[in-house]
Amino acid sequence: MDSLLRVRDTRTYPRLVVDLPVWLLLSSAALRERATSLGGGGMFLAVTTPLEIGTEVAIRFRPAKHLPVIQVKGKVLYQLPEQGTAVEFTEIQPEHRQALLRLILYRRSHMRRVPRARMVTPSRRRSPSPWIRA
Repeated sequence: MDSLLRVRDTRTYPRLVVDLPVWLLLSSAALRERATSLGGGGMFLAVTTPLEIGTEVAIRFRPAKHLPVIQVKGKVLYQLPEQGTAVEFTEIQPEHRQALLRLILYRRSHMRRVPRARMVTPSRRRSPSPWIRA
């Protein structure tokens, strides 16, 4: 039973939840879409146009303001209906992959482990401050 409860992550590279604009270049068109997940080996795109599994695509994106625009070639791995398409990078320059991995590891190490506490909003009725004498 214990072995059934264990989930094994088989990913080669870490990933990060993102919201990035990307240009998806197909043989017939160029589409502007959004990436919702980014890893060293691929990304998940919230595409509005369904893509055929196995379709080769070129993708241009800028993962952070301090990084240059990255252009990669990829292949559609799978689709989730009404969610998007997963693309695996098939051609990426080693320095671009290293820059992506550095960014992902940096952001993952600086993510909050516990959600922020709700801010207490002051009431509309102001009570006199105990620190100010009348």
